[in-house]
Amino acid sequence: MGRSIRDEEVRRILEEDKLSFRVARHSKGSENSLAILLGKAEYTPEDISAEILKKIRADAEKTLNDKVDAAVITVPAYFNDKQKHATRVASALAGLTVQRLLPEPTAAAICGLAAPISTT
Repeated sequence: MGRSIRDEEVRRILEEDKLSFRVARHSKGSENSLAILLGKAEYTPEDISAEILKKIRADAEKTLNDKVDAAVITVPAYFNDKQKHATRVASALAGLTVQRLLPEPTAAAICGLAAPISTT
C-alpha cells in the first residue's frame, strides 16, 4: 500500500521470488505505479484492500443488522503518509468514510483498556 514499483522494499520482495502472483508497473499508471497481476487482470493494492474492506463491511452489517458507512481503521505504526493515503483511498473504494486511522499499537492499547480484567 502506498509504495511504488521502484520502492526499495518492493524491489527486495520481488528479488526473493516467493510471491504466488506477479507484480509489475501498472499499464495505465505512471512509471512508479504498481499492479498485482492475477490472470489477465491488473489490480492496485488499493483495489485489493478495498475488496477486503467490502467483505468486512458486509460481515459487520450482517452482524449489526444495520448499514455501516463509516469506520475507524487500524494501520501499522510505521505507515508513512502515502501509505495512509492509500488506505483512505481503499476505504473510499469500499464505500466507507474513514472516521480515523489509528496506529495498531494505539488500537491494541484501547482494546486492552476495554477488555475485562481476569481475576483468576
